[in-house]
Amino acid sequence: RIVLRINSHQAEAEEILQEVFVSAWQRSQQYDGQRGSVMAWLGTMAHHKAVSSLRYRSRRPQAHDAGGSADIPIDPYAMIPCGASQPMDILAQGRAAQAVHAVLDALPDAQRACLVLAFFDGLTHSEIAQQLGKPLGTVKSQLRRAMLLMRPDLAGH
Repeated sequence: RIVLRINSHQAEAEEILQEVFVSAWQRSQQYDGQRGSVMAWLGTMAHHKAVSSLRYRSRRPQAHDAGGSADIPIDPYAMIPCGASQPMDILAQGRAAQAVHAVLDALPDAQRACLVLAFFDGLTHSEIAQQLGKPLGTVKSQLRRAMLLMRPDLAGH
């Protein structure tokens, strides 16, 4: 879901996900359980690879297969739990998603817009500034403030 939010071409998203799994396997010794969960580590890697693929594609446009890579509309707030097979894991991920929804909804509009563009659409700080028509420093400050506001409410998730 993370990769599809950023790169809506199904075939490319599958390629990127495969690269993430290979990279995770090769770099498994670098995982530090003290810094976060395995899912968060994989999600971060997926996010970075998906954003990198978009940047690469924007520099080198490629022809896409019209038959198998339809754009998939994705609601940025649709945080469907994935990757869990046990009912308790699914329940925990659902509760975490609800907590994220609540915290995002409580943020000021400007901060929420910056977060959605950065983490759900995969835009860089410069791209966010350009899209919102704000100075780069303002965007960075709003993202930082939003993350600091969210941290206490999401600490247990």
